[in-house]
Amino acid sequence: MVFSTKEHDTDWLKQILIGTISSGIDYDSLNNKVFDSVSNCIDFRLLGANKGVLTLQYQEAMSHLLENGRTLWSCFFDEL
Repeated sequence: MVFSTKEHDTDWLKQILIGTISSGIDYDSLNNKVFDSVSNCIDFRLLGANKGVLTLQYQEAMSHLLENGRTLWSCFFDEL
C-alpha cells in the first residue's frame, strides 16, 4: 500500500516546531507561557513524555519564532 501526502499535511509540517522539553518543566506553566508569548500560536500539544509540538498560523511565523525566540525557548526546551 502506498500513501500519498496531502497538501494540507505538508502545509501543517511547514508551520510547526517540535522541541525536546527540558526536564523539570511543568506542562501547565509551559503551555501558559507559550500562549502568552507567541501571538501566532494556534496549538501546543505534548508529543510523548518529553516533546512538544507548537503549531503556528503560517510558515513565516514559525521561521520568525525559530530565528528570534531562541532566548525564550532555551528556558523551556533543550532543543527545537
